[in-house]
Amino acid sequence: MDVHSSPYPTFFLAKRRGVSEIIATLMIFVITLAISAIPISLLLQRASTSSSIALQESERAKLEQLTAVKILGSQKAGNGTCVLLYNPSDVTVNVEVVFVKGRPHSVNAVLRPFEIIEVLLNPGVQEDDLNDVYLLTSEGFLIHAKA
Repeated sequence: MDVHSSPYPTFFLAKRRGVSEIIATLMIFVITLAISAIPISLLLQRASTSSSIALQESERAKLEQLTAVKILGSQKAGNGTCVLLYNPSDVTVNVEVVFVKGRPHSVNAVLRPFEIIEVLLNPGVQEDDLNDVYLLTSEGFLIHAKA
């Protein structure tokens, strides 16, 4: 009996080189996954950006619909005019600029729901001017403050 008995001739086994079929299949699968990961990551990034924009737009619409700021009063101060602002709505308002009769006054104040804050405006603001007051928010929305 032959020590090297095999169903295949020895010349066939000697010529066999390279990667087995299982390894080749795994390599093709890994390469396919790597190539498909690129468009999937781009699509996920785009979906995340779109949802972020939609959230910002919904916050802006909510701010536009629900916000109402009232002016409770004013008082002359040494370096300007102090104005009391009241937020009767459920929305936090980040006020960056107050426009009185079209003149901008930088304030950078946060007006939380049901809160009263005091804002110092530049000199030259009269009590009669407080009928024409607009607040510019950090979201870019212009709110008419009612006296």
